[in-house]
Amino acid sequence: MYVFTDGVKGGRPFGFQPDVFSSVPGDKDYTPLRAVNLVNWKEGVTLRELKSVEDIKAVEEKCELTAFRPGVVVNMPIVKWQGGQR
Repeated sequence: MYVFTDGVKGGRPFGFQPDVFSSVPGDKDYTPLRAVNLVNWKEGVTLRELKSVEDIKAVEEKCELTAFRPGVVVNMPIVKWQGGQR
């Protein structure tokens, strides 16, 4: 689970973009247990909303952000309603 502590403004816990999850119900590797990664943008880069783990890793490889794992695991299941809406 990737939680943004700065960047694009939004209504999430720190006031920035939605969290990004590595798996959702229906994925082969889905689990409700989530290792928390705190994401920080570097100064002077173009901010944009990232929507997947792949997006985050690609931007991290360009040294535009850092993802720090503080060692916290949370039990955060995702509920999927009929019709596929989460």
